[in-house]
Amino acid sequence: MKRALMLAVGLCGVLLASCAKTTPVVETTPQEVPTQAPTSSLPAMGSMAPTSEPTAGPAAEPAQTYTVQRATIEDALSFGGQVAPVQSSISFNLDGVIAKIYVQPGQTIQKGDLVAELEVSDLAAQLRDARLSYEQNQRSLGQASQATQLAIKQAELDLEDARQALEELKAPASPVKVAEAQTAVRAAQASLDTVRNNASQLKNSARANLDQSVGELQAIQEQYGLTVNLLARTRDAQAKSDLSDKIKELETQMAKAEAAMGQAQIAYDTARNNEVAAVKDAEAKLDLAKAQLDALLHGPDQFQIATQERVVRRAEIAVAKAQLDSTPDPTLTRAVEASRLQIQELEKAIAANQLYAPFGGEIAAIAASSGTPVQGGTPVVTLVDRSRIEILADSTTLDIGSRKTPPQLSVGQPVEIAFSRHPGKVLSGTITLAPNDQNPDSTDKNYHVGFDAQGLSLDMGDLADLRVSLGRKYDALWLPPEAVRFSGDRATVMVSVDGKDKQIDVLTGIVTADKIEILSGLKENDVVIGQ
Repeated sequence: MKRALMLAVGLCGVLLASCAKTTPVVETTPQEVPTQAPTSSLPAMGSMAPTSEPTAGPAAEPAQTYTVQRATIEDALSFGGQVAPVQSSISFNLDGVIAKIYVQPGQTIQKGDLVAELEVSDLAAQLRDARLSYEQNQRSLGQASQATQLAIKQAELDLEDARQALEELKAPASPVKVAEAQTAVRAAQASLDTVRNNASQLKNSARANLDQSVGELQAIQEQYGLTVNLLARTRDAQAKSDLSDKIKELETQMAKAEAAMGQAQIAYDTARNNEVAAVKDAEAKLDLAKAQLDALLHGPDQFQIATQERVVRRAEIAVAKAQLDSTPDPTLTRAVEASRLQIQELEKAIAANQLYAPFGGEIAAIAASSGTPVQGGTPVVTLVDRSRIEILADSTTLDIGSRKTPPQLSVGQPVEIAFSRHPGKVLSGTITLAPNDQNPDSTDKNYHVGFDAQGLSLDMGDLADLRVSLGRKYDALWLPPEAVRFSGDRATVMVSVDGKDKQIDVLTGIVTADKIEILSGLKENDVVIGQ
């Protein structure tokens, strides 16, 4: 390398001596460049083919090389602005139609002066609806209160019934009840006898059908066996054919007989089971009637009395619960309260139909007129306070550099501010209003930057240099713009592979005036060939 360097220096000396118009070529090697900047170098001198002959053409311009390195990359937007008085757009909080505007452009007003007012017909209609809703909720609450009172009365009646039933259990049985119980026993016994007779008749009929089906099947089976044996002994062809047809017919009859026997078996089993179930049910009813008669004859049952006493206690609890539930339903109560609050809010909104100046100043512009609809938050009047200052930056004149689209700055974004009148002094500010945050119909395309002057002497119209940081990457891979080629959305670099130039794709990130972030495609210390 040193030998090549000496040769390059010597050749440059010859070129300088032979032609003063020839520009000297200096090679810079990666080792000679600080690690914080991309390295550039020249290829071997053999590729330059310089000559001191006056008739020779100009020396070929060697391509520079750049080394991928790491550094902190910051994407920042710098633009200009000027000092202006603070402007504030005054707007209604509610949607409506402007009834009247009381100011004119250029007029000076004081804090609290009436600026404009809205028509309130829509709000008045909403207020009427809210009052109707309040009345309806009040009625619902009253009806719910009546329902709880009815529930209390119902619980009290249930308690009376339970107590009466308890008294009846404790009292001895009357002759009428004993007679009724005896009649019930006789009726249950008659029902049992009828069930037994009817169920037995059905079962016997099903049994007869089953026996008949079995006999028919056996007769067919016997005839089938005889026909098969006769076929085996017959030698006459015609007789054999007739017997074969007879066998097929018997097989069909036998299949039908088997199916009929199966249905008869099912019918018999069903009838037998039904008989058992019906008899058991009738017997159970008879047992119950006898038990009730015995209970009447033996006097009050202490177990039943204890059970009914528990019923009485539960009824007493139900009365107490109904009395507790007589308090207003929380849901209905909240609905009534919500309606009342809505009425208050609408009344406040109607009272807020008048727009007052939040501070004193000069009317700079009026964006609406009487009779026109306006949305809440839409500027109606622009008020200028010349006692305070801010910086205005025209968003339509931003220098976006290599960016395809201008960045969208937002309210609250920090801004660094420097004034030409005060070199070396940097103030901090924030964006207080951005064009993209305003109404689409607004003609104000400025970024408004609020700041603390910190005692600096500033006049209206003073120029300011503004800087907004859009992003910062630490320890990022980068190359200078001269090393990266862009074609549409594609970014490529040229590298040397086995002595041949090769174009490869890279993915880029932050792009600044002197650095391009490399996200993928290269690694640290890779060397690329510049344009």
